Amino acid sequence: MQQAEDSLYAGHSVFDSIVKDAFEMRRTTMVNLSQDIHPLTDFKRNTSDFLSRMKKTRQPVVLTVNGKAEFVVQDARSYQQIRDRLDRLEAIEAIRLGIEAAQDGRVKPARRALAALQERLGISG
Repeated sequence: MQQAEDSLYAGHSVFDSIVKDAFEMRRTTMVNLSQDIHPLTDFKRNTSDFLSRMKKTRQPVVLTVNGKAEFVVQDARSYQQIRDRLDRLEAIEAIRLGIEAAQDGRVKPARRALAALQERLGISG
């Protein structure tokens, strides 16, 4: 199992990529409190200006209703980048948990697990 884990981190490319993504995400999605928080009514009145600025800066805008943050608006490309990074981090976490479960002996061979499932469900194999 250690060999699989070592190959997963070989050359640290996965780790380096995650760190790079985290720093890039932090740099590109931080909200500037003096520029990026606006009342929803301002956004409605000046939508094209807001959209142009978001497209140029790739910064999200926080919209308030009655003084409280209610919405975050951002360009589609930035949103997709965040979703992709989240999907990637969730996959890496699932792999980490799987490796941990295997190291702790909390897994069984797939054939044995499938046979037990078939038996429990009354499916002939």
